[in-house]
Amino acid sequence: FTTQRLLASQFEGYVAPIQVLSETLNTNMDKQTGLFFQSVVVVNPASSTITGLRFTVTNYASISLTNPITLVSATGTNGYGQPYVDYSGTLLPHSTNTFSFSYYSKVRKAPKGVGIQVDVTAIAPQTNSLGTVITALKPVFRSDGKLAFEFHALQGRTYVIQYSSDLATWKQAQTHIIGNGGLLIWADAGPPDTEANTGGSRYYRLVLLP
Repeated sequence: FTTQRLLASQFEGYVAPIQVLSETLNTNMDKQTGLFFQSVVVVNPASSTITGLRFTVTNYASISLTNPITLVSATGTNGYGQPYVDYSGTLLPHSTNTFSFSYYSKVRKAPKGVGIQVDVTAIAPQTNSLGTVITALKPVFRSDGKLAFEFHALQGRTYVIQYSSDLATWKQAQTHIIGNGGLLIWADAGPPDTEANTGGSRYYRLVLLP
């Protein structure tokens, strides 16, 4: 159980606190995806809404020396070589949210010792990529309740998942999926990769980027 407080400036000099309540890494590899999942619970203890978070992997360099790992949904890398994930959603006052992160290990070992640093920062909303829409996704029902999809991926090509509640307005998951020439499985694990599904239907489509 880890508790830490990290501060970052946001609105007109106001310092918004964000607190990590817990970090839990599943050291058993997910057999369907070949990934290791980490759950991070954060709370906004302030009386104002937080808009925009950056999750940075700590201890990444030392782990990678013996266990080459990839943060699957990373949106960038900082000047210290640490991958991070940006989240453009909101966190209401005195509320908590659970964020899920996934890691791929080339040697199929859990990235033990990996941590998450959270900072409040303004993040531009995710925009949809243009490409060839592929709607043939095979649903996979997982034991953890998360909905997943299986699809054939071309070697070396890049794919993204887009989702909608009404088949009219589409939003895009942050993860860029690199094809392996065979079957791949993508799971909707919720924030920060996708927005939380608060109920109702959710539709998905696969987009092959140029």
